[in-house]
Amino acid sequence: SFTILTRADTPGSVTNYASTSPSGSTTPGTPGSNCTQTAYSCTSVKTEVTPAPAVQIKKSFRPTSIPVNGTSLLRITIDNSTSTSWLREVKLSDTMPDNVLLTGTQGQNTCGGTLTASSDLKTLTLSRGVIQAGTQCFVEWNVTSAVVGSYVNTIPANSLSSLESATNTTPATATLQVRAPAALSVQKVLAQVNGQPVPEPFFANPGDQLKYLITVTNTGGLPGSTLLTETVPANTFYTGGTGEGWSTT
Repeated sequence: SFTILTRADTPGSVTNYASTSPSGSTTPGTPGSNCTQTAYSCTSVKTEVTPAPAVQIKKSFRPTSIPVNGTSLLRITIDNSTSTSWLREVKLSDTMPDNVLLTGTQGQNTCGGTLTASSDLKTLTLSRGVIQAGTQCFVEWNVTSAVVGSYVNTIPANSLSSLESATNTTPATATLQVRAPAALSVQKVLAQVNGQPVPEPFFANPGDQLKYLITVTNTGGLPGSTLLTETVPANTFYTGGTGEGWSTT
C-alpha cells in the first residue's frame, strides 16, 4: 500500500477513482465512473469538502488612554461562535506599533495552547490554541509606551491559521492614546473693585471690596487635581452674606 496526499481548493463533493488490471497489465484502464468492473479492478472514495471556518477577531485596550509609561491591558478575542467546527493548532500573532511595547505581565489566556511575548517585546503570539465550535475565547497582555501619541494596533486579515484552514476574513483594530501627564498652574488677578471694573491706576481705600479671579490651568494631556489654598493678608477678611465669598467652576 502507499499514500498520496491531496488538497481540495474549493468546497463540494469530491470523488477520487482508481483502477488496476488484475492480470498485471501496464494498461489498467481509465479510472472513473465508467471503469469496466468486469475487466479491471475499479474503486473510488467520496469526500465532502466543507468551507473552511471563518472566525472573527476583535481587539481592545483597557483603558484606551494612559499616561506616559502607564499600562493598558490588550485583549484579543477569537470568535468561533458561528462555526460547527472545532479549531485546533490555532496560531495568531499581533505586532505592536512603533513606540508601544509589551510588558512582562501576561493577562488571561482562555484559548489554550501557549501565549508568549517576543524577546524584543514587540510581538505577541498564540500557538497551538484549541477553540470549541460555537464558542469564543480571548488572550490578554499588558502594553506600555514612553512616547506621547495615538497608536493604531491592527491584526491584518488572514493572520489566524488552524489545522482546519480557518482564518479571519477581516482585520481587527484598536487604538491606544498615550498622553502627557497633568501639568497644573495657577494665576490670580484683580477682577473688580466694589463691583466695577478696576480703575487705572488703582490704590485700595479702606472699605473697598475686591474681587479676585483665580484660574487653575491644566496644560497636560491627562486630567489632574490639586488643593487650592488662599490666605488674605492682615487687616483684610473675606466678605460674608448671600452670593459673596467663594464661587467656583
